[in-house]
Amino acid sequence: MNEGEFRRAYARIEENVRASDELKRRTRQALGLPDKPEAKNASTSARKMNAPRRRRIPTRKPNGGAIIPSSAWRTALAACLAIIAGVGLLFGACMPDRIGAALSGNSFSLIAYAEEPSRAGDDSAGIGLEKFYPSRTSAGYLYDATTDTVSRDVVAVSRCYVFDMTVAGRNVNTVEYSIEGEGVSYGSWKSSQGSEGTLAEESSNSFVIPFNDGEPVVREIRLDYVLDDEERGRFDSLYETDDADGMETLLATCDAKRLANVTVIATATFSDGTSRTKSYGLEPAEGFEGMYRACLSQLPDSAGAEAWTSLSGEPSLFNLVEKVR
Repeated sequence: MNEGEFRRAYARIEENVRASDELKRRTRQALGLPDKPEAKNASTSARKMNAPRRRRIPTRKPNGGAIIPSSAWRTALAACLAIIAGVGLLFGACMPDRIGAALSGNSFSLIAYAEEPSRAGDDSAGIGLEKFYPSRTSAGYLYDATTDTVSRDVVAVSRCYVFDMTVAGRNVNTVEYSIEGEGVSYGSWKSSQGSEGTLAEESSNSFVIPFNDGEPVVREIRLDYVLDDEERGRFDSLYETDDADGMETLLATCDAKRLANVTVIATATFSDGTSRTKSYGLEPAEGFEGMYRACLSQLPDSAGAEAWTSLSGEPSLFNLVEKVR
């Protein structure tokens, strides 16, 4: 990258940085970049005072054709990096990724996260029911095959959620997905609409697929757990009264508590051999239990898992949060 390209990249980054004008001015000065244009009524003397900052630092071009920064440019660049390192307000936790993307052109993100604009000052994005919804369930009292008896002291649960994990990006070659959390794994998912992406047939905690821009990557997140005493007490009551919607709402609420401790990790490897990792969490929306029961009331009695996609306009039950690791 030559000096002109670096300066243009810095200018694009600076536009999205919230910091004092003085701090931005000092950073531009350290890089030898011009100040922002003066107002039309600015005095001649003021313009003359700023003139030295607009001088370009000479460079020399070696035989290979690449531009090598002069010692003065290296000194200015070092001063700029010192300012960046020492001032957290100018470059926050997300800025290294933004700088890297600006300089290399490499980028990626989960579409489910990137398509939903975050609220000001928030790092979460609502994930619609067309991208994350329940698909399969198995829950009941523990059966002992050796004695042919059922224990009412243990309720074992296995639940699956379809998750659209499609990635958008530039210069991406492959994407590795992994998942962390107690009793959690990925499962394969076959959609009747054919939008399953590249699938593994068995459950796993990680898989790698070639990046194909626009091709959906859909998996199930599977949860296996045992209800705690409080949850089992509610399960017992709903089982006795045969309240199907109440039972489904309870299990979804139990799922949400476990999903809050799950981390979905995507690592993109780019065409230049470098890689970048992003981690996402699933947080239940405020008032989750009531919202879930309201969604159930809108589904037909015989609806399968994919009927949830018809509720894509409803409020999101979960928020995706990008984690800093």
